[in-house]
Amino acid sequence: MKQSYTYSIAPKQFATAAVINSRTASPRPYRIGSFLGSVLMFGGLGVLAQMGLSGRTVPSLVVLWAVAAAIAGFFAMNVSTLAGYRRAISRSAYLASPRTMDIEPEGLRFTSEDTQSLHRWDRIASARIAHDTVHLSLDSVTFVPIPIAAFESPAEADEFVAMVNARVKEAAVAAGPGLVTAESSLAVTSSDAAPVESPVPAADVPPTRMRQAGSMVVDALRLTFFLRPRDGRPPGSWKAAFLLTVIGVLIPTAFGFILAGLDGEWNGWALASALMHVPLLLLAAIAAALAIGRTSEVPRLFVAGLLIEIVLDVLQYLAFMLTGPSESLYLPMLYGIVGPWMILAVAVFAARQVEPSLRRFGALASCFVILMPLSSAYRDRVLWTEKHDSADTTAARDRVTPATEAVFYKQPGLLTQSLEAIHPGKKGVIDVFFVAFGGYGSQDVFRREVDATTKLMAERFGAEGHSIRLINNRSTLNDLPIASKTSLRAALNRIASVMDKDEDVLVLFMTSHGSEQHRFSLQLWPLNFEEVDPAALRTLLDESGIRNRVVIVSACYSGGFVKPLEDPDTLVVTAAAADKTSFGCSNEAEWTYFGKAYFDDGLRNTRSFTKAFEIAQPLIVEREAKVRAEKSDPQMSVGANIAPRLAALEAQLEGKATPAPKQ
Repeated sequence: MKQSYTYSIAPKQFATAAVINSRTASPRPYRIGSFLGSVLMFGGLGVLAQMGLSGRTVPSLVVLWAVAAAIAGFFAMNVSTLAGYRRAISRSAYLASPRTMDIEPEGLRFTSEDTQSLHRWDRIASARIAHDTVHLSLDSVTFVPIPIAAFESPAEADEFVAMVNARVKEAAVAAGPGLVTAESSLAVTSSDAAPVESPVPAADVPPTRMRQAGSMVVDALRLTFFLRPRDGRPPGSWKAAFLLTVIGVLIPTAFGFILAGLDGEWNGWALASALMHVPLLLLAAIAAALAIGRTSEVPRLFVAGLLIEIVLDVLQYLAFMLTGPSESLYLPMLYGIVGPWMILAVAVFAARQVEPSLRRFGALASCFVILMPLSSAYRDRVLWTEKHDSADTTAARDRVTPATEAVFYKQPGLLTQSLEAIHPGKKGVIDVFFVAFGGYGSQDVFRREVDATTKLMAERFGAEGHSIRLINNRSTLNDLPIASKTSLRAALNRIASVMDKDEDVLVLFMTSHGSEQHRFSLQLWPLNFEEVDPAALRTLLDESGIRNRVVIVSACYSGGFVKPLEDPDTLVVTAAAADKTSFGCSNEAEWTYFGKAYFDDGLRNTRSFTKAFEIAQPLIVEREAKVRAEKSDPQMSVGANIAPRLAALEAQLEGKATPAPKQ
């Protein structure tokens, strides 16, 4: 066997060897813990991905459990890995031996009981302080740790770092421009050993603005996908935070330009919703910085959150455009995914700023508690929309709040005026009495549906003078009564007092959001409304004494109204099954998916409420398939007595002679 060997190792070969060594160095129990943590993390992320790709809107509790599993797995994996490394390193005899560092003209000399090495100034990359240790970087991988306790004071440690970096820079300049080669800085024996060369930058070159922007993009992507950014990144400055906030507004605006073109208009009402994440991210950054004990990190944590938000915005808008146009800003496949993903990414970055401890848990908890509203709150972020008619433009300009004194005293009069405008029908004729009930005040689509259906019922079913609109919308507070349980009771009672209960038909159309508990949403900030659920609606209808009923409920989970409202004299139509969501309720839409299919495509072409449902069903299925949404599965229940009554109404409206059914 030879006594001397000369060799070189390729970077990829060295990286592979390092990975293998890290796997085997950690004790087996810690490796098992790391493996189980990774299974839990990827399992939670897999569940979230499956829910997103299926287009299914799942219960928020399921999403939270999946997110919690991913987070718990992530930290179990990291804690086990780090604890294993610490355990293995603590047993290292090499690190246990004391050593001496001497500052010499040629470089830094390290001496221990068994080894001696000299790191020349032109072969050192840099020095910095991280936590309680001075890191003497020899290249991008190798470093020598020096505890700050070795110095007389932290100020002396700072002075040492500054001296090293100055000497390194001087040596690099003396070596000439470009990259120079560095001898291996690993410990060698006092005998002359053959050097191993690696590249070291000759001098610090100020990055250009393009390079800075490119670095920021890379950092944003790494943060979004739970990877560590490069050392010292992202930069923590309030200037960068302001710039990223502006960019965060420009992105949805640009997306609106793509959809609406130059003929669109600025939707200033969505600006507050578009910026909702900014104060929450700032509060989370402050809380996390306090938790880890480093308030100077607030700007950096804030910038990291803004970067993550921008990346997720761009990705979902790209997915939207690749999938095809839709009336909804967010693809159904992204419901419940983007918010939790952002919270998780921000929390992971904040927690990584400190070693595993109660401080890390505090940073994690702070982010989750403060940012939780972003996981479920609807955010209308369409800042540039298609122009609506002049009435819509005027309404948007004249919006007021229900808390103003003028509105407060005007509303009772508006309700009385609207009730008095409902006139009796004609004897011997089946008259249609129509109530349009728009519950959710923060989105104009429900107001538009109320207006459009009222006009349709007047044109196609002779409901002129027999209709009332109850709407929650700031633009109508000075003109129409609000939608509440009280106003609905008053409307039903008024209609019952002027209609022929044996002859005429009530058509009640309700449009809003709905909950998994089958509660119809009534919202108009800052008012608090009594709930309208299936039982409450059935009570209102029964108390009114109205016999012939057509009840149409357009809301998520509205199928929960079918069974409670079923009756021989009642037709019930809902936009979705009891456990399904409906779609198309974005602020800029003219109709929801169901409203468009049932009223605009169905009842505009037939005067049969049941045939309109048959027309609407395949149209809704086709539209939901186009945007990869789970089927909403609209429902219909036809009472035995109401069917012939509606058939007679259809014949009457079509001008066909047919006797009215006996009651």
